[in-house]
Amino acid sequence: MHADDRELRELRELSLIWTVIEATSAISCPEEAGSIFPTLGQTRGAFSELHGRLVQQLGQEHLAALREQLLSTAQCTIDILVRKLFERRADVSFLATDAELCNCCAASEETRSAQREALQRRLAEYRAKYTVYDDIVLLPPRARPRCAWTTGRHCCTAATRSSSRPSALAAKCSVSP
Repeated sequence: MHADDRELRELRELSLIWTVIEATSAISCPEEAGSIFPTLGQTRGAFSELHGRLVQQLGQEHLAALREQLLSTAQCTIDILVRKLFERRADVSFLATDAELCNCCAASEETRSAQREALQRRLAEYRAKYTVYDDIVLLPPRARPRCAWTTGRHCCTAATRSSSRPSALAAKCSVSP
């Protein structure tokens, strides 16, 4: 049982004891009870007020602890998101400076056809090393796909204006790993 729950249970039990004391006094010594009832009533009222303040304080402490936990979780989540975005940017920068891949983008269709297997292997190696990616698409400056690794299928192709989207390129891929 949680410590706060135990304390609240003890406060309820004490409140019940005050009620039992009042009832017992009224039954066992009715003459004397008349003189102590005002004192018992004041004591029970003060206890009840104290009980309310303690419950309120415990609630505020729980709320503050929950707030701290949520803030910590939110900050951790934002930190992970920022780190992932930074890592993806670094990955793109790395790919953008890879000599083999840059040469592929600048090469003619004939040269790309000759380098096809090497480029496929290069993209497959990168995909195997960095498993956060399902698809890797190589785009030249005009953003028309030249080569891709798309979830188990890879291809290098001459992109036409109609195949400027990765899904169109993926549909053209016929070489399996």
